[in-house]
Amino acid sequence: MKKNAPFPPMTKILVIPFVIPMMFALCMMPGCMLPGCSDSISKHDNEYLVKVGNNVITVHDFNMALEIAKTAYSHNAIKDPKIAKAIRLRLYNQMVEEILLKSKGTELNINVSDMELENAVSDIKSDFPDGTFEQTLLENAVSYDVWKERIKTRLLMEKIISNQLENKIEITPEDIAKYYEEYYKGKEIEPETDNREINEMIIKNLRKKKTEELYSIWIDKIKSQYKVERNSKEWERIIGM
Repeated sequence: MKKNAPFPPMTKILVIPFVIPMMFALCMMPGCMLPGCSDSISKHDNEYLVKVGNNVITVHDFNMALEIAKTAYSHNAIKDPKIAKAIRLRLYNQMVEEILLKSKGTELNINVSDMELENAVSDIKSDFPDGTFEQTLLENAVSYDVWKERIKTRLLMEKIISNQLENKIEITPEDIAKYYEEYYKGKEIEPETDNREINEMIIKNLRKKKTEELYSIWIDKIKSQYKVERNSKEWERIIGM
């Protein structure tokens, strides 16, 4: 995903950014020997890392998200100090954007209904053969409740972006004609696809493309509207590794 691009669409992805794995529950058990469960680490867990109004990201939230983020890299890559630092910086920036959008959603009274959440969960589950959804969660050490909560957060992010950015983008006839010339003209199109469907697909793709192009400017404006408090002591400890 390009820098400062909107959150990717929810497809057959179980572990979305910032998800807190089942490891949290396991870490609360006596005698836990999992990484991150030692006293030297746990004493920092409840410290805040970032605050935006009443929304808070704790050190624990960040560390659990980091464990998930690292699964996208090889073991050797994670051992490289430069790559390890880059992973932390990227994750931090992503989590700050999430908490900013949550604050914006509260201000605009944008939320996710129970029906919207259940529909999204059903759609994602339908992509998996019988029994494999639960197995995939287990293999990724993610509890169902935590996964569902992250889906709710993702839906909220998408609703805010749609409400405040995507739906306000103007698509002109010239935009459509140019896109058609570039991607459709002279190319084979399925016989059952009519002009109306092509036009709808073009508009959808153009709106997505323009949203990605404008997202960086838009999110910077939101950053200027809210005070982001960072716990410098904890961040230096994290980034210093």
